[in-house]
Amino acid sequence: MRLLITRPKEDAEPLAKILRDKGHEPVLFPLLTIKPEADGAGQLKNFKDEDIQALLVTSANGMRHFARADKRRHFKIMAVGDATGEAAREAGFKEIECATGDVDGLAKLVKDKCDPKKGTLLHVAGSRLAGDLKGMLEKDGFTYARVVLYSADKTTELSLTLKQEIKAGKIDGVLLYSPRTSTAFAELARKGGVQGDLKKMTAYCLSDAVAKNLDGITFKEVKTAKTPDQAALLTLLPEGKTETKKEAGAAKPSDTAAETQATTQTPANGLSFKAKALMGAAVIVVAVGVGGFFTQNLWVPAVKTEMAHALKINQTEDIERFMSTISVRMAELEKRKQPAPVDVQPLLDKIAALEGTIGALQTEIASIEISNTSGASVEEVKEIVALKVENDRLNQLVIELNARLTDLEAAQVQERSSSDSAQALVASLSTLREVLRTSSPFEAELAALAALAQGDVTLESAVDGLKPYATSGLASLSALTTSFKTAANDIVRAVAVPEGAGWVEQTVKNVTSLVTIRSAPGNLDGEGALGIVARAEHNVQNGDIAAAITELETLAGNPREAAQPWIDQAKARLDAQQSVSMMQAHILSLLGNVGGQG
Repeated sequence: MRLLITRPKEDAEPLAKILRDKGHEPVLFPLLTIKPEADGAGQLKNFKDEDIQALLVTSANGMRHFARADKRRHFKIMAVGDATGEAAREAGFKEIECATGDVDGLAKLVKDKCDPKKGTLLHVAGSRLAGDLKGMLEKDGFTYARVVLYSADKTTELSLTLKQEIKAGKIDGVLLYSPRTSTAFAELARKGGVQGDLKKMTAYCLSDAVAKNLDGITFKEVKTAKTPDQAALLTLLPEGKTETKKEAGAAKPSDTAAETQATTQTPANGLSFKAKALMGAAVIVVAVGVGGFFTQNLWVPAVKTEMAHALKINQTEDIERFMSTISVRMAELEKRKQPAPVDVQPLLDKIAALEGTIGALQTEIASIEISNTSGASVEEVKEIVALKVENDRLNQLVIELNARLTDLEAAQVQERSSSDSAQALVASLSTLREVLRTSSPFEAELAALAALAQGDVTLESAVDGLKPYATSGLASLSALTTSFKTAANDIVRAVAVPEGAGWVEQTVKNVTSLVTIRSAPGNLDGEGALGIVARAEHNVQNGDIAAAITELETLAGNPREAAQPWIDQAKARLDAQQSVSMMQAHILSLLGNVGGQG
């Protein structure tokens, strides 16, 4: 059976392997695209080890994104189901409890295994939730907290290739794992005008909630797993095709029609061995001809030279532009007039004089004797009152002068500290950027920058965006250019290989794997996948990775699957460059603010 997998890419690939092993042919078309949430990853450091009783994990994606954002592996895991529990084991966790596959089952498991008095239950999840796990746990006195580690963007339309295959009845069934994906599939089927053609397909649903969201869409049959887990769902599938060879006449009369159809070596197809051999020879000739056409005028030395030259210029201009900006900015700061040192000596002299005057007045007051009968005593009393007022005024002036001195000294210290910090950030960012030009890991350089960026929300956010790639590194521009050769071959080969042709398809795959197939990079006006590859290659050669990604994302079906690994690497490189550019602009603004204070 040809089965449509609608799960996100990371979940779809292991499922596709299981289906192939069972004799089915998976067709991948993710309805959701998973993206990390940097803010949520940054919030994890606010939760101390001793405060967390257990991690609640309601999806394998939640587990994977936690493992990428946080190195702690000693927490107890409460997983919604076996698949999520397996993701936790792969991430390195040891203490794992698995529920029955839904939120209700997870809530019950938590109530059985956890204690409301022993700390927070931290739910690592996506931006959208199924069920009210928070309400169910807080009702029983548990402390619940949630961190959003990823979001899932819905696919906006079915690909042209997929719509054609559904209309032609080439898709036998679709696997639906969540209410959101079943709703999305129904919406896209209506939008693409293929809802009437779904009568030829069977919908395999993980739960009643998933099946319920298909209301209004008529399938050949809707089957629901007995329990909400993948193992139960896969038991709904019929046995796949087998490739065992049978000798002529060996089939027993009791063999079913399904068994006869599943065996490709029976005479039911009406082709003799000679006919098959002739068809195989024809396919080989066609494949070689296609390879010869696609490989004409390719990879001449002049093209290689131009591509390397263009890439070198782009990289050099990029780093020189950055260093030139820094140099100019530093020169401007050095030319600015530094704040003149404050000469506090006159103030100190004045304070000393005032204190001397106050002391003399206090001595004079103490020496005066007041007589009740003397007429002059009244005048002396008036003089004493006036002296006391003057004394109070002078004391207040001394206090004000001391406060002004303190403020001036603090301002000078603060300015020197801010300037030193900004310049240290410039040096650290420059080091990080140099490493990012290569494909090397940059964990140490990023850690140094993170230490300097503490307390600066903008820089901390940019640093968090780079952390997932720090250990493994990112594909350099040179590596992306080189790897595009392989990607382009795979894409064009995917176009040349027909789908659904059984042993013919396999023959073509075996032959084309030995032939280098490429589209001519000069054919920029071509249509279809070949034209897309040509334009993408042209953009890569000119250093415009973003434009190349835009071209390749218009591919569909097998060509898009072939292009996806290169697209993922290129997007990661562009995201990193954007984070570095944001940090550069922010640090320059910090330098500007420091200079302006002078």
